[in-house]
Order: sequence, then C-alpha cells, then structure tokens
Amino acid sequence: MGPTGAGKSNFIQKAINRGYQEGVGHSLDSHTKEVCAIRVSFKDNIHIVLLDTPGFDDTNLSDTQVLGKIGNWLKSMRAGSKLAGILYLHRISDNRMGATPLRNLTMFKELCGGGLEKIILTTTMWPEVGSDEREICVAREGELKGTYWRGMIERESTTRRFENTQASAWRIIDYIIIVGTARRWIKNHEESLQTEVGQWVPNIIGEPLERQNILFTRLKDELSGGGEPGIILALLSEVDRIQREGENTTERDVRKTGSSLWSRVFNTIRAVNAFRRR
Repeated sequence: MGPTGAGKSNFIQKAINRGYQEGVGHSLDSHTKEVCAIRVSFKDNIHIVLLDTPGFDDTNLSDTQVLGKIGNWLKSMRAGSKLAGILYLHRISDNRMGATPLRNLTMFKELCGGGLEKIILTTTMWPEVGSDEREICVAREGELKGTYWRGMIERESTTRRFENTQASAWRIIDYIIIVGTARRWIKNHEESLQTEVGQWVPNIIGEPLERQNILFTRLKDELSGGGEPGIILALLSEVDRIQREGENTTERDVRKTGSSLWSRVFNTIRAVNAFRRR
C-alpha cells in the first residue's frame, strides 16, 4: 500500500522476476485500478500471495474508495488465509512530507487499527550507494523515523529499504515470514503455560522447556529492538531443534503446545531461497 507512484507494482515485478505490466505505470496517471493478487507457488503446496493495490491520491479514485476496495478484498479472503504483513511504500526521494502523504499515513493507521506490528514502513527510490544524494536520503530516512513514523515504530511497526532488486524485495518478504513466525511462537508459548497441559509439560520435558523459556526471552528482546531476521531465524531454528528432541517421548501431548508449528514455515523459507536462486 501507499501513495500513487511509490513503486508498489514495481516491488512485485522485481520480487517475481518476470513481467508484471498490469500495474506498473510510467505516466502521470495512476495505473493500478483494482486490487490485484499475485500468487507465488512453491513446492510442497506452499503459496505466498502478493497483493497490489490502487495508490492513494489516485487520479480516478478517492482515498476512501481505495480503502474500501482494499477492505472488501481482505474480507473476501478464503478461510485459512492469513494476512502476514503490510508494506507501506514511501518514496525516499520526496524532499518533504507534504500534507497529502501525511493524511494518507493517518488513514492507513486507522485501517490497520491496533495491528501495527504487521506494518513494514518501506522506503523506495533509493539512489546508488556512495552518491551524495544517498547521504541526503539517509538523513531524510532518519527524520521519517524520528518524526512522522515515530508513533507507528513505537507501536512495533518496522522500517526497511527497498533497493529495487529481487534480492531486496525477498529480504523484506523473508522478514515478514520470520518475524511473524516468532510472534506466533511467543503467543503459543505464553498460552501453553496458562493451560492445563502447560502445567504438567515441564515435569515431562524438563530441561528442553527451560531452554525454550530462555529462547522465549531472547526472541522478545530481539523483536522489541526491531528484529534482525538472521538472529531471529537462528533462534527459531534452535526452538525447532529442541522441540524435535522432546517429540520422541511426548509427541502426542507436546504437539498440543504447538511444537510442530514451524515445519511449514521452515519449508517456506527454504522454498523461497530456492526460488531466488533460479
């Protein structure tokens, strides 16, 4: 999501590494008129859906109409589909935050409600590394974080740079998958300790649960600090290994606490990496 011309359709085109001319515009008029879903399929029946949306400040649609189209599409998602994350794209080349982009950001916050941890504030149109213009944009990024986006960042939104490459696009998508997984594990871990199962599982698996509690604390600290995907993935991999160790003797009951939650996620990450190497 984001203003017209921020590079939403271009992000998808770079990510899928093939022609996607439906939404990429090069004229003054906004090009994407409807919400458009692009499914990226991997082996093992794994799918990621990238959603392209009309831009705010559309030449033919009001911002209210744009939000209505997005809201209607989200309501129509089939059962089992989950909204993993939302990218709000902003041109770092804009030398000021005018009234219109600021109004759009306010509407965007209202649409997302309290779920701001799923929002990735993504800057686009970055100049080449080492250029004088790049240094100006880095300073501009700091102003966005410290002023206009500060409230959202304090409510767990994060920021990322899109460098107009396939690798950069998938680093952002990977981040959504990995951080979303970490948050789900933290939630499951907290809930399991409140259940009847959670009260007696420690007596069965002992040390593995203690190690999970340590990882639980480290993951929460990492997420509160902005979340470095590589570190989070390493912690989740350790969670997966510990839980597999305990499955042999307590498989039926430990599964109730979510021990097998991550196999599909790790398969997704492996499939994504294979796709990127093609």
